[in-house]
Amino acid sequence: QNADVGLKPVWYSSRVLIEGADAETLTEGEVVTFINWGNIIITKLNRNSSGKIVSINAKLNLDNKDFKKTTKITWLAETPRAPLIPTVCVNYEHLITKPVLGKDEDFKQYINRNSKQEELMLGDPCLRDLKKGDIIQLQRRGFFICDQPYEPVSPYSCKDAPCILIYIPDGHTKEMPTSGSKEKAKAETAKKEVN
Repeated sequence: QNADVGLKPVWYSSRVLIEGADAETLTEGEVVTFINWGNIIITKLNRNSSGKIVSINAKLNLDNKDFKKTTKITWLAETPRAPLIPTVCVNYEHLITKPVLGKDEDFKQYINRNSKQEELMLGDPCLRDLKKGDIIQLQRRGFFICDQPYEPVSPYSCKDAPCILIYIPDGHTKEMPTSGSKEKAKAETAKKEVN
């Protein structure tokens, strides 16, 4: 949509990965939009013994161009031609938890002792090409700066080093939606309040 940001390859496969939070909001028969692909119809939700969704069967419905009332889902193709990249997204919270300290308040009472949040995830194959300092946007998550580029398996350690991305705050106090599930939950709550 914006030629200035460039192009990236999109990989397709009969098997794709979506976020667990997104999967838990889906229902059989629902039409869902896979961003940068099109609409699909959920045909079966496969659950484990505790009721958690472990896989989903779906069929493409690319002729259906009605995207208005569908849940939008980001996805990654599972294909050996473009292996997914181990990634760590880091978010730093405020060091002091109170916005304004009173004159006689001790700041030590408001120190955030858990100010660093890390989320392990699988990333798009394009993350392989990032260099330290590159800034990218992850759809529905926000902007990130590459702190450590991905390093393939080393012959010395037999391990690969994940791509480490640090979230860049955009000034909004509202939480960035990480999955379509939050938007869907908001819509359902609003619908209940109206009824």
